[in-house]
Amino acid sequence: MGLASALSTALTGMTAAETQIDVTGNNLANSQTVGFKASEARFATQFLQTQSLGSKPTDSNGGTNPRQTGLGAKVAEITPNFTQGTIEVSNSPSDLAIQGDGFFIVEGGAGETLYTRNGIFKTNSQNELVTITGQRVLGFGIDENFQIQRTQLVPLTIPLGAKSVAKATENVYLEGSLTATGDLATQGQVIESAILGNAAVPRPDTSTTNVGVAAQPSVAATTGESAVTPGIGSMTPSQSEGAGAVPNGAYNYRFTFSNAGLTGETLASADTAVNVADLGDAIPDNNTVTFSNPPQSSSFSQVNMYRSNDGGATYFLVDSFAMGAPVEDVSAATTATTLAASKIGGTGANGNLTGGDVYQYRYSFIDSNGNETAPSNSQTVTVSGSPADGNGYSVVLDSIPTDTNYDSVRIYRTTAGGSDFYELDTLTMAAAASPYVDDGLTPLGTNQLDAQTINGNYTYLITFARSGEQESRPSLALGPQNVVNGRIELSNLPVPPTPPAEGGFPAYDKVRIYRNLATDSDSFYLVDELDPGEDFIDTVPDSQISDLTITGNKTIDLDGPKIDSNTLLVDVVKRDGLNFENVFEEGELSFTGYKGDRKLDTKKFTITDTTIVQELLEFIGASTGIQPSVNGNANPVPGSENSIPDETGTLTQGVSITDGRIRVTSNNGVDNGVDVRLSSFTLDNNSGVLQNPNLNFGTVQEGIGQSAVSDFVVYDTLGIPVNVRVTAVLEERNGSNTVYRWFADSPDNDNAMDSGDIGEAKIAVGTGLVYFDGDGNFVGSDNNTVTIQRRDVPSQSPLEFDLDFSQLSGLASDKASLNASRQDGSGTGTLNSFIIGEDGVIRGVFSNGVDRDLGMLQLARFGNPTGLEQRGENLFATGVNSGLPVTGDPGADGLGDVIAGAVELSNTDVGGNLIDLILASTQYRGSSRVITTAQQLFDELLNLRR
Repeated sequence: MGLASALSTALTGMTAAETQIDVTGNNLANSQTVGFKASEARFATQFLQTQSLGSKPTDSNGGTNPRQTGLGAKVAEITPNFTQGTIEVSNSPSDLAIQGDGFFIVEGGAGETLYTRNGIFKTNSQNELVTITGQRVLGFGIDENFQIQRTQLVPLTIPLGAKSVAKATENVYLEGSLTATGDLATQGQVIESAILGNAAVPRPDTSTTNVGVAAQPSVAATTGESAVTPGIGSMTPSQSEGAGAVPNGAYNYRFTFSNAGLTGETLASADTAVNVADLGDAIPDNNTVTFSNPPQSSSFSQVNMYRSNDGGATYFLVDSFAMGAPVEDVSAATTATTLAASKIGGTGANGNLTGGDVYQYRYSFIDSNGNETAPSNSQTVTVSGSPADGNGYSVVLDSIPTDTNYDSVRIYRTTAGGSDFYELDTLTMAAAASPYVDDGLTPLGTNQLDAQTINGNYTYLITFARSGEQESRPSLALGPQNVVNGRIELSNLPVPPTPPAEGGFPAYDKVRIYRNLATDSDSFYLVDELDPGEDFIDTVPDSQISDLTITGNKTIDLDGPKIDSNTLLVDVVKRDGLNFENVFEEGELSFTGYKGDRKLDTKKFTITDTTIVQELLEFIGASTGIQPSVNGNANPVPGSENSIPDETGTLTQGVSITDGRIRVTSNNGVDNGVDVRLSSFTLDNNSGVLQNPNLNFGTVQEGIGQSAVSDFVVYDTLGIPVNVRVTAVLEERNGSNTVYRWFADSPDNDNAMDSGDIGEAKIAVGTGLVYFDGDGNFVGSDNNTVTIQRRDVPSQSPLEFDLDFSQLSGLASDKASLNASRQDGSGTGTLNSFIIGEDGVIRGVFSNGVDRDLGMLQLARFGNPTGLEQRGENLFATGVNSGLPVTGDPGADGLGDVIAGAVELSNTDVGGNLIDLILASTQYRGSSRVITTAQQLFDELLNLRR
């Protein structure tokens, strides 16, 4: 048995040497394998052949040891060496090394969990982090908010170029100097539009009514002289006999005045009847008819006597007598000259005018509507004759003016020696062509002559009115019409329309006439108020209508009814001279305002047929960021001191209407001043041509107050940039503090509290007070939060962030300054790199500079790592003697740290393994020598047979 066992024993030695060579060869083969752990073959003696167990000592014997023969060696174990390998820096951020105990956890092809120390990782086409042999690296993933989810291990992903991220701003850091010097912000800038009218109120339309505007000059002076008709009065004729030869008979006598011959003969006097008869003398028909008190006139040279035929009505000239000579009829026959029918006048038996009295006559024309022209110049007549003789007189008006453009002539006369004219008679034009006899028997009427006339070049404006109601806009100008010492007639004037059933404008019942002055063509004064349908004749002199102390007189309001908050926008008009143009139409209105000379973002406003002015006011206020005072606030926005005279002396910030003007009162301070320029409004009415409504805004009060402005950009949760402007104004300074008020505006605000265009236009997003102490140090603020509504986008709303004023100084400087040094938000960014920390957290770095967690590596450790089952490809699996894995964060619970950008080299000891290789080969050769020796002994044994 000895030689046979020697062979088997030597064989086990050779087998052990081979194993040692295999392990050593593997170690040397993987000396460049990252994360490789070299193994060591450990041997144990194999079965023993016991020849004697020995004996224990006795009294006679000291004892013997066991006698055992070994039967060879066996491989007790092949143990991996998990000592730390050398850490080598890599050029890839995904290469990882573990400094200390632990394994990376990966997912095998069958879904089982495996472990490795090889940290050469890369990403596959699905952005998953994998080993070089394709196993997915496991760890904790993240949710949609980049929060690490520690619930279960999942494959880690690093989506370079695909993942986008944004960070909402939480803080904005301000710096600068808010000096305590300069003007306090006590006054806001005030701008006002032109006066705006309401087109819903009707305007007299003179373009379609054929309004007549005609001058009525004074009636031309009469041509020729009116005459005094010989008056008979108490004149008594007498008959005598003598040289006369007047035949017997019944006669009527009439007298006229004239100059030489019958030139300018007047109308005849009334009849004087004389009955001539014989007086009983011897010579018949030698009668003489004598008039002892013949009529006299200083205006004429002779008196003409006419006598009718016996009992007839035809008058024949008897003779002419010098004025003042006796008047006797001694003729048996008359001349052939008869008294013209046109000279036979008189309305009564006798004239009733007294000799020596002075009368004045004037004439006017009357048209078919009863309108009267300016009167003629006065015509003076002196009645001649001696009142003592008792004879009355008449005045013959034989040159009365006529005009076929009128229907009648009105005669006015004064009383004897008077100056006031009263209506005497009204004649048709046909009757006025014949002489008119004023015998004094027709009493003067009570209608006194309106002798006023006007001189100048006049223009008229018409309005509709009603007592206690707003007057309409004026008409287009009527005229100009020039008149000299006359009147101007306006006919066919517009009539007020009837209001619709639903109302909309007053029921006007009067027509007002306004006229300029001859010396001032731009000022119009009320001259009369008419009932609808009446014509108007202007006789009012300039001196009367310009005297504002006259009851009821006033100047015209050229703008007419003004807008109010309920006026429809499509009815808003602006006056240009006497033309009114609509300012707005239905469509989309774009508004671009200015604040502190900085352009604001354009806002949109939809105008419909029901949009009212109040909505526009709210829109302008919202889009310019004017912040009104709010009752109940601890520190309300103060009102503006008013340098524009009014009842209160204080202006409330905002947009309002003042006497038909849109007034914009800004918040206090220079840089809060709101401006509306010519190009601020653009209207798209879908006609293809953009309109530019011009409200002619002008500055009526400048803003006062030290101020500073800073513009910056913040970001919402979607990474959308949001523009913000912060204006700080010096509100107060006292013995202990300097106080600035800040105003924040954002054109990207969309206020859900206000619906429609108003909410979208509202840019005011915050205000508050900032306090500095006597050393210029920031000591606090009553509010530092800016709130921006984001209703129009799906980002988180509202976006709220804080203003950090701690770096601001309140020390004195030339002017205030304010700047946003930084803010902690960011816009949208793309993942373009990543880093892995020692704690195993994978942090993605985005193009916007933001970093976010992408996941977290987990490591595993075992109670007996040498008990792990090697699976090849640097992988280990849980073995029956390894114990269960303990997972945790790198650096915690006895786990090593993770080093990014580095790898752990193989821990193979090449020198030691070469020595092991020499020893193994020596062992192998020695064992083979045992076999050789045993073979030789066998050979010797066999030779004994020979």
